[in-house]
Amino acid sequence: MNSSKMKGQSMKNYKQKNIFHNIKVMVRYVIIISMVFLLFACKGKDDAIEVSKYFGKSVKTFQRKMGIHLIEEVSDVYLLEETIQVITRKNKISSISILNKGLDYSLFNVKIGMEKEIAEKILNEKFNKPSKTLNSAKDALVFTYYDDNNELYLTIDASNDKIIEMAYYKFDDINQKDNSYQDESGNNGKLIAVIGNSRLYYNEAMVYLKSVQQSYENEYGNKIWDSDLFGNGVTFGQTIKNEVMKNITEIKIINSKAKELGISLAEEEISVAKEYAKEHYYSMTTEDIDRYLITEELLEKVYKDNILAEKVFETATLKVDTNILDAETKQITIQNIYIKKPKIEEELFDDVTGENGLENELEIAYNAVKDLAEKAKTSENFYALAEANSESDVIEYIFGRGEGPIDYGVEFEDAAFKLETGQVSSIIETDDGWHIIYCKTSYNEDATIQKKESIIEDRRNRKFEMLFSEWSKDYEVIVSLDTWNKVTFD
Repeated sequence: MNSSKMKGQSMKNYKQKNIFHNIKVMVRYVIIISMVFLLFACKGKDDAIEVSKYFGKSVKTFQRKMGIHLIEEVSDVYLLEETIQVITRKNKISSISILNKGLDYSLFNVKIGMEKEIAEKILNEKFNKPSKTLNSAKDALVFTYYDDNNELYLTIDASNDKIIEMAYYKFDDINQKDNSYQDESGNNGKLIAVIGNSRLYYNEAMVYLKSVQQSYENEYGNKIWDSDLFGNGVTFGQTIKNEVMKNITEIKIINSKAKELGISLAEEEISVAKEYAKEHYYSMTTEDIDRYLITEELLEKVYKDNILAEKVFETATLKVDTNILDAETKQITIQNIYIKKPKIEEELFDDVTGENGLENELEIAYNAVKDLAEKAKTSENFYALAEANSESDVIEYIFGRGEGPIDYGVEFEDAAFKLETGQVSSIIETDDGWHIIYCKTSYNEDATIQKKESIIEDRRNRKFEMLFSEWSKDYEVIVSLDTWNKVTFD
């Protein structure tokens, strides 16, 4: 579970608030707190307080029983720094994480600092065999145990095989309206993923997935999902689901970071999100709305998230370097006549004359190219001449330095860039043919502007990728694979 540090609160202020709170608590619960402190004083160093019994209880009850005070970081997320994090749903605890300093607490008799082998022996009696993933940022392994749709995560230090974090989640049944979680923000269905302090539920995930599905099926049909397009044993459907989850994760992290950066939506942008949501909602069938638990409020939230993510990108990359040399962006437009060289398997000789047959074929072909070159010099419509004679389907090219047609080689590109507008080249010989090039324009202004914008956009993307890479280190992403894998494109 995410152990993000408490922000905007110095440790000194935190301690002062904690002391003040404990004074108030002791006044109100003097007998209970005294008993808790006595228990702490008497317990052995190997004892730990089991926290799993507090699922479904309130945070107030949890704090009172544990004798601790949790800070509410964001709505429904409570933290004792680097020790315990609690998430609630409908004011009841649905998730507890024990962080690296939570040495006094245990989950199902497993504790921080316990060796992996000992923990496995304990948990194998209660849970199914775990799945394992790598958390590269923390140089750790994450073991995921399943228990009747609930999940326990153990983060294990790869260097010494000891537990450094634990988290247990109680999930709802997927796509079950009567039993699923639902709140005023439009969240509904089973919890699919926890991304930092954000939670992704079934219906929100389906908004993204169904949009992608419609786009691909309109282009390729609905049989594409089970195909192994890349030959790696993974269906196209699973590949797209992975990309959708990655995209949602990025949006959630960026939106969370927006608060830190002081970036928010203006009234006009909120109005746009509402307009898009209304249009989207009323374009959906009643069947899809019921099946995927979609509401207009949920769609509005999704559109707001995406507009805000785009605004963060624009703001964070606003000052990227826009100085670009003309040589980097200049685009030209040329038209080309291509004639293939004769392709003969062996050198053939005329039985009568003894002449080399291949050389004779090349000479005949080259003479035809020379005739074309003469016509090209005086032609008023080079494109029509090329269409009638070129052996390539492509007549016109727009490109910059280093971007010419790969099959034609560097000789072709060099010759094209030596031409001025309206000029026709001499015959250009490449490995497998001859070319006659006409320069339609030696400076395509529109294409050059687009190229410049493309380079700037690429710089912005690279800058944002570096920023996002740093941001994402503070966010642990936990996906309920058991749940997500059940979602299909049917």
